[in-house]
Amino acid sequence: MAKMIGLHLLCLCAVLDTVLSASGFNASLTYSGSYWIQIHGKQWFLSAPPFVVANNVRYSVTVAVPFHGEYPDFDRELLHKNTESTQGSDSLGKFTSMKQEYFAGDTRMDVGVRAYDSAVVFTQTFPYGLRNSKVPDARPIVSGFPAFDWNWVFTDSTPSGYLTFSGPLTGSDAVFLNQWNPNNQTLPVGMLASGPLCLFNASGSDAVVISPLTQTMHVSPWHRVWNLTYITQGQSYWGLDRDLQTVPAGFKAEVMMVYSPDGIGKALEEWGRLYRQYHRATSTPPPPPPPSVALDSLGYWTGQGSYYSGNTTTNTTYEDILLDVAQTAVNMSVPLGFFELDNWWYDSQNGTPEAVITWEANNQSLPSGLGVFEQKLGLPLAAVLGWWSCNTTYAEQNNGTYAFMMEGDYALPMQKEFWSDLFKNASHNNVKHVILDNMATQYFGVTALQTQVGLASDWLRNVSSAAYDAGITLTLSQALPRMVMEASQYPAVVQVRVSAPYMDGSTNSTDQWKIGVTSALARALGLAAFKDTFWGHAHEAGNPYDGEEPNPTLQAVVATLSMGSVVPGDSKQLLASSALHRCCRSDGVVLKPSLPATAIDSQLTQTAVNRSDRFVGQIWSTLSTIDVITSPNGTSSYTQGVILAADVPSSVNVTPSAAFPGVYGQATKLRAGSWLQGKAVFWREFSESHPLSIMPAQCSVAPSSALPCLFHVSPPLFLNGGKTVIHLGGEDKFVPLSPQRVKVINITDDVTFILTLQGQPGENVTMLYYVNNVGRRFSAIIAPDGVTNVELDITSPVTTSTAIVTSEPMTTTGGHASRTSAATSFSLLSVFIVSVLVAMLK
Repeated sequence: MAKMIGLHLLCLCAVLDTVLSASGFNASLTYSGSYWIQIHGKQWFLSAPPFVVANNVRYSVTVAVPFHGEYPDFDRELLHKNTESTQGSDSLGKFTSMKQEYFAGDTRMDVGVRAYDSAVVFTQTFPYGLRNSKVPDARPIVSGFPAFDWNWVFTDSTPSGYLTFSGPLTGSDAVFLNQWNPNNQTLPVGMLASGPLCLFNASGSDAVVISPLTQTMHVSPWHRVWNLTYITQGQSYWGLDRDLQTVPAGFKAEVMMVYSPDGIGKALEEWGRLYRQYHRATSTPPPPPPPSVALDSLGYWTGQGSYYSGNTTTNTTYEDILLDVAQTAVNMSVPLGFFELDNWWYDSQNGTPEAVITWEANNQSLPSGLGVFEQKLGLPLAAVLGWWSCNTTYAEQNNGTYAFMMEGDYALPMQKEFWSDLFKNASHNNVKHVILDNMATQYFGVTALQTQVGLASDWLRNVSSAAYDAGITLTLSQALPRMVMEASQYPAVVQVRVSAPYMDGSTNSTDQWKIGVTSALARALGLAAFKDTFWGHAHEAGNPYDGEEPNPTLQAVVATLSMGSVVPGDSKQLLASSALHRCCRSDGVVLKPSLPATAIDSQLTQTAVNRSDRFVGQIWSTLSTIDVITSPNGTSSYTQGVILAADVPSSVNVTPSAAFPGVYGQATKLRAGSWLQGKAVFWREFSESHPLSIMPAQCSVAPSSALPCLFHVSPPLFLNGGKTVIHLGGEDKFVPLSPQRVKVINITDDVTFILTLQGQPGENVTMLYYVNNVGRRFSAIIAPDGVTNVELDITSPVTTSTAIVTSEPMTTTGGHASRTSAATSFSLLSVFIVSVLVAMLK
């Protein structure tokens, strides 16, 4: 009864404004400072009183509660002084805002809410600063706003499931996906869990994402728990980390809530889009860096998981081994584009290779030095950089020339000048990419990164800015979610590792490839998702792990669809594999999709909400989008979908709207093609009424020769004269219609269909397409300048010839050779079976 009365009284408060959204997301603000948020008429969020710890005293707004302990303990009242309301607009759109002014003794805390169409931004500002904020209890934050009280929300109105990330992004260990029960569960809190929290309904159609928006390195969540049981007790807060010592005057931190009616994946993408949009509007970033060799080209890995990691023979150095691997790759026609140098290459602390003393080649590994080795190798380098040892030779404390902060075994560079000199010297030795490894270790090793406002952000900004200036791109490895969010603002940062280490010997090492959920964070923030290295063969005799790879093809597929580095780590004898051919062009350029592949919503909801049901397995999707130019001045795009299904324990039907929400129209009849356990290849209708049936017998990855399913989905293009063209793409590639292969599609007069293809000069490219449901194919040779225009034959009758005839060049315009080919019909269960995915998945 007490809760019902309290809720009734709250609803009688004068409503300042209600921001209504066409999508059903309504935010209501009151003059008393309370607020609530409804989704389709159901109240998902109801405000709780804010709090702050100032001068070692806990302050909160006094409220009538039914029993002791309903809200966190406080010592004194947080006094309300003023309320202001305004309307305006910023980079996120038009908003209605409410600001409350509070005093905690002589400390002023202003809290505000800005309500947009489908988003809400919460602010907490300290005009006079915040000092002596030592917290006398176990709460992980010193301030709480926004604050939500789940005790006052009817059970049938609350979300059903949640997804969040905590700790270093090392695969499934970093994922928390479960039913949402804020009154009886254990949730990650504090700086480890400072990334996005996604709440969703049972179907996954309605989803809300909450995360820090500004001061990302200092704002964390707290889901209040009982001290003895650590079980949640009904309130959630976001606020400043408890370890912050002093907050300067004018300090402001913001938290953002974003809603999507199109599901979990779309909510995360919209959250990431708005997060990046907001930061672009408040700063002037430099133009994007040049393309990253670590993302664009096939590379070779030498770290954990690779055959040669810690596996050199007597009197043999890494320099000898890698030069031998490079020559073997040339002999085998494996088009490697770069080599990764792991933590063996630099001078490190004895017994701790991650601890950097001098980031230069050591005599034991690269006796010729980095510059001479690079010249012998003739390829760009990607170099690992671990955490800084207190014995680093660069530090003034060790007779070096740069300012470092020291703490125990750890050190931290304090100047951008250091990073600039370090990366400039590296770039002179053809280091084009740097993997920032052990980032969480560096962060927690230097306490000041957690206690001094702005220091952690300065660290990431200095590293990224110096790398950009030197023409170097960056990978974040073992990074906390807050680091990924913060670093996504900097153009030098291009990817984040989202998996556990490969072949690390852990009990779940066979699941290391399962990155469909962690990749969602990278995708939302515009970054590639790195899955680590892999082997292209099941058996690698003499490997240092005494391990095997049960699913080498799956590993290559996941690496390709992640958009991250594709870096095999096989022994030189087994470097060549059919999978490497299918992930890239003949020049080693990786044929990637346009976005990292991520788990579809039904995988997430089945795991989180329907815990008693059998898990649907790993079902991911991604898109490959090609620009389309239509005469005279029209532009559009052609989007092919890709679905990966693996480790599927029971039959699942997948529709276009489930795999690609909001991409294809409900009435669109797509074509879907797939290899099914070597039995058949088919291109069939794929629509809401004709879903794909994913069967466990075909899409499993048991420790055997079992293989995953890979579906490719193509939409129709309707031309004048009743012609319908469906472009399927390259017949032997994991991503048949990659932007790295098809640069643009030109449609002139609505009847002439021209593809601009990219590749290695002389490379033979074969592609397939449909015209009015009849399959055709063409073959083209890439011109000397690496670009070839191909006009698809969509008018002549289809012949019954099984030969593929390629004509001589038609014209040469602007240096682009144009070729065309005679169209031939093909059997969907004969020629295509042999040429496409059966071959692909041997």
